[in-house]
Amino acid sequence: MPGEVEQESSRTRSSVAVVVFAATVVLIAAAAVIAWDPLHLTRMGESTVRLGDEPVSVLVADTPQRRAWGLQGRTALPEGRGMLFVYDPPHVATFEIKSVPFPLDVVFVGAGTRVTRVVPLDATHPTAASPSSVGYVLELPGGWCERHGVAVGTRMSLSAR
Repeated sequence: MPGEVEQESSRTRSSVAVVVFAATVVLIAAAAVIAWDPLHLTRMGESTVRLGDEPVSVLVADTPQRRAWGLQGRTALPEGRGMLFVYDPPHVATFEIKSVPFPLDVVFVGAGTRVTRVVPLDATHPTAASPSSVGYVLELPGGWCERHGVAVGTRMSLSAR
């Protein structure tokens, strides 16, 4: 009987140690997310835009901090996803690939929600500027615009989720 009590006590201590370890891992992971995401970008608003007839699910960067952070730190941008930068009031915008390890299409959208310029960005062509004041800039996976026929003059529409 004393041996069984010792075994049971040992199992209980082991179970408690596993629970404490798991709780510690969860707390460290939560702290890492908070430290990595000081602007709460993981809670950034989402919406859907349409470029012509093509829907794209977007994260909305509508504050100076979110616009400055952009897609930094991400390792990929899946097909059908993007980031929408909102400028109110509209202004001339310049974009560059900064800590983004994959190619992008940058779509500048001006008056009347029409595309005014599409620029592919990659390591050899890392910057692009709008030809005039824009209210929106959309970042999409590289080559997306060509695959979907998006060009200057294409209309963009926006709908909240």
